[in-house]
Amino acid sequence: MNNGHAGVLAPTLGIVGCLKEYQQMSAGLFYALSMDSLATALRVATQVLADLDTDSRAVLMGCKSISAVVAGLADHQGPAELRSYSWRGTEASAVLHLTEQLDRTLTPRKRLILCLLSVETLIRLEKNIQVVLKGWRDWCENNGCILLVLVYGKQAAQACQTLAFGHRFISGIAHLKGQPNGFIYQLDYWINSLGVQSAAELELHDKNRQLVAIATTRNEAQLAPGEVFLQRSVLEGAPIFMAEKWRIAEDWQALVHSASEVASGTFVFALHANNEIEALARTLYGIRRQRGASVRLVVREMQQALRGQEEELLLQCGADLIVLVDTHLSRFFSKLEALQKQKTNRPLIENLESALAQIRTPKIQGVISVFELTTYIDQLLAHTMNSKAIGVLISLRPSSSLTAEQFIALLRIVRKGDVACVAEGVVYVFLLNCQMDFVDIILRKLFSLPLKDIVSAYVVHSDHASIEDQVRRLQLLPVERLAVVPKQIDNVLSSADRAAPSGQQAQVESIVFKPRLKPVSLHG
Repeated sequence: MNNGHAGVLAPTLGIVGCLKEYQQMSAGLFYALSMDSLATALRVATQVLADLDTDSRAVLMGCKSISAVVAGLADHQGPAELRSYSWRGTEASAVLHLTEQLDRTLTPRKRLILCLLSVETLIRLEKNIQVVLKGWRDWCENNGCILLVLVYGKQAAQACQTLAFGHRFISGIAHLKGQPNGFIYQLDYWINSLGVQSAAELELHDKNRQLVAIATTRNEAQLAPGEVFLQRSVLEGAPIFMAEKWRIAEDWQALVHSASEVASGTFVFALHANNEIEALARTLYGIRRQRGASVRLVVREMQQALRGQEEELLLQCGADLIVLVDTHLSRFFSKLEALQKQKTNRPLIENLESALAQIRTPKIQGVISVFELTTYIDQLLAHTMNSKAIGVLISLRPSSSLTAEQFIALLRIVRKGDVACVAEGVVYVFLLNCQMDFVDIILRKLFSLPLKDIVSAYVVHSDHASIEDQVRRLQLLPVERLAVVPKQIDNVLSSADRAAPSGQQAQVESIVFKPRLKPVSLHG
């Protein structure tokens, strides 16, 4: 549904994937859309009505064939109230007295009026066209209604183009031109609450009885910066008066509302947790699909939540800028200011659902058994191509003052998909989708004490072959040791020095830390 917000009359033509600027209509205005045939006009009328919110009201007027429009609406589609009227007498005479008939029979207020008009009738009205257009425009203004005239016939496009001489009365003229695999939606000009658009052309395909926009060509204009709308939490308590043209929104919903109402602007979303990523990706994607380059979208990470793959997904879903959690507030403001001078040109991801499926984080998290860890990594390897990284597996040898069980008690795993286990005195940490460049940074965040004080050495396995080899070595350990989850020990810092490793432990450590055939990173 695409009818603006409750109480606001702002319907669209119902074209999926088309920017609101090119199809949204505003109360008090009059629009004209031409097409080749009555069948197309009936279809467009059905699509427009189907896209209305269920609390809307509409009127449908035209020849007797308009009954097909009502029949084409599913039970869950269409406005709360739909009145339909077919012409009596000659169509030209009925159209001349259109507004008078509406006032007499309905006295409509704040409704969408859909009028199907043959090109022959429009040609007959040519002598009186200026009077007719002015009358329609004035009536729309006085009643808060929207009039959308669908002109159909072989010469409809040419006839509608002559209406451009009355542009001061018509707020939008566009054309649907048939082609073998769909339509071309050609915009002469279009005025609504989002601004003035012109010289746009979209290719539309027919998908599941809906017109879907595939590509757009337009004359680009320099985007005015507009206002900056910030979710309150991204300011960290900073006063709003510190910058002009800043507006505060309490949550995502308020930002989405503002993004659909203003002509241009910057919208800053707060990301607090990993489980918000998918919803945020969908939100950004929806805004970008509707508003295109007229808005700038920013994400500020408030708590550590994003992996590299997830950060890239948000950018592909429409984000212009992602500000990571460690960014100082002053640096964040500088990035916002610099963004106003940049141009949005990143293409949207083609298959959103497929991309979301790839980044969905497994529910597993924290300290688990060796068996669970190896099974988990095996599943990830089986479902991922060799060229694509799954993350890193880190083997950590605690310092001599800590046992492995005491060491693992210091771990602070906060992201889903990140796991750890203990095997014979060695701690294994798997970080899902972690890139090699960030290993040192993340390790410092994982432990409550400096790494150099609690780790004597560690090895990072990042490529498929190295990770798989390490998993196989763990699976060769005695079965009775694989399903044991290490007991967390309180007061780990009060413990005495770790006991000397047993023969079996020393054997496992020699397996884990001996030189590899493939080069790995060994940090002391």
